[in-house]
Amino acid sequence: YEIFGDDAEEVAPQLDLMMTSRERGDKNRIPFCGVPHHSAKGYWMRLLKLGYSVAIADQIEDPATAKGLVKRDIVQIMTPGCIDDPEALEADRPNHLIAVYEEPKNKLWSLLAIDISTGELRLGRIEREELDGWLNVYQPKEILARKFMHDELREISKRVADKMSLATLPEAILRDREEQKKFLKAQFAVDGIEGLPCGAVAGGLELLAASFQYLGGLKASVSQFLSVRTLRDDDRMILDETVRRDLELFETLRRRDSEGSLFKELNQTRTPMGARLLRYDLARPFLTAAPILERQEAIAEILAQSSEWLGELKTRLKACADLDRLTTRVLSGKAAAGDLHNIRVSLGISLSLKEFLESVNPKSQLLRSVSESLAAARDAYDILETTLSEQPGALGSLEVFQEGFDPELDQLCVLSREGAERIAAYEQGLRQSTGISSLKIREHKTYGLLIEVTKPNLSKVPSNFIRRQTMVNNERFLTVELEELDSVLSSASENAHAREMVLFLELLQKVMPHQEVLRRVAGELAML
Repeated sequence: YEIFGDDAEEVAPQLDLMMTSRERGDKNRIPFCGVPHHSAKGYWMRLLKLGYSVAIADQIEDPATAKGLVKRDIVQIMTPGCIDDPEALEADRPNHLIAVYEEPKNKLWSLLAIDISTGELRLGRIEREELDGWLNVYQPKEILARKFMHDELREISKRVADKMSLATLPEAILRDREEQKKFLKAQFAVDGIEGLPCGAVAGGLELLAASFQYLGGLKASVSQFLSVRTLRDDDRMILDETVRRDLELFETLRRRDSEGSLFKELNQTRTPMGARLLRYDLARPFLTAAPILERQEAIAEILAQSSEWLGELKTRLKACADLDRLTTRVLSGKAAAGDLHNIRVSLGISLSLKEFLESVNPKSQLLRSVSESLAAARDAYDILETTLSEQPGALGSLEVFQEGFDPELDQLCVLSREGAERIAAYEQGLRQSTGISSLKIREHKTYGLLIEVTKPNLSKVPSNFIRRQTMVNNERFLTVELEELDSVLSSASENAHAREMVLFLELLQKVMPHQEVLRRVAGELAML
């Protein structure tokens, strides 16, 4: 991957990349820098953390079948507030995008909080003077607003966070009521915003529709968003900026560093979901005693168990992956085989934890409720357990699915894996029949499998060898038998990889309908 022009000059020093230049078709040269394809992800993660947005241009057609230049296009746009890859996110904190809008007629403000990595959506009306406080509460990585507000928001962001990216709300849809209604019906299957848990919010429909159009322009998945919750929880208190700062909830007063903060000291959680829940609870404490006492009762019962039992509980929880964010990866179609494996492991742990909790016959209502919910994803677990291999490889490795799951794939894999043995056997036969001990069969990008013979051994080449290439130190040949073998083996390999891909996409489709259950289990694991 390469970056050109002013962009290259700006980011090369920050990524420690070597700057160079190349001809651009006139007398001038264009500066550029590049990174290897296999390590590009690490570099664009660094750019996102620095507050940049990253557009990925890639090939959109098969080079083998393309005529002329291979077509390229923007396949993905990543912004600091629109990331769903767990590797690019901080495990113990949400990754919010905040969108704000002033309804022109009544001058009423609405705010939408979006976490694309977990499917969280919260919408509510706010007062203009509350904006600073809400930005402080959510600490968003990105703010979405109309263009004329950017200068003001840029000043606010300096007071709230070190790095906060600004993006522009699409304008046209803000005035198109029909498009707004179409969006609402398509996304949430309701006719009006009052049909959502957030209720009617002045300017809320406009803000929702424009924000989702922005996400669509980034080619981001939105299937994880099932509903819109209220901005304020009736049973929670929203702490203002002064209280959060003075209590040093998330950063110290003097250095504005997370080390030494209350959250850092308290955070002994074992799961990423648990850490984010703790952060949420500290920022929004309960207004009534009942839920606090309920938790204290559950904690007292857990601490009353043996140290061995408590240690085992911690060990099992620590082995859980970020089930919430991995569910989003499945819904976006970006999940890898390893992601599905991690989901399977986490669901297996949740099922075992149900029995583990029941073994002590909990009296706490909260623990009993958690125990019952942990078994909710049995069907999703069974789907993954009966299809994936014990340690799935990457797509293309032919090691994603367990043997016996799909007979067609098994047969193609046998042919593909036997290919190397058949080529080695044919190579050995040629060495014996020709007396050329250094003879080798190698794969060529254009011609496929070819026989290499060094220059000193050319006199021993038999008449059935067909010359294909002359190199400096050797010549390359083909035989009818090798051509037929190459055709059979390459066809088997291609078909095996194609079949594996079809089965994997089908597996994703089978898991997707279980997203609500997966989120519920993630919530219970977080609570534990």
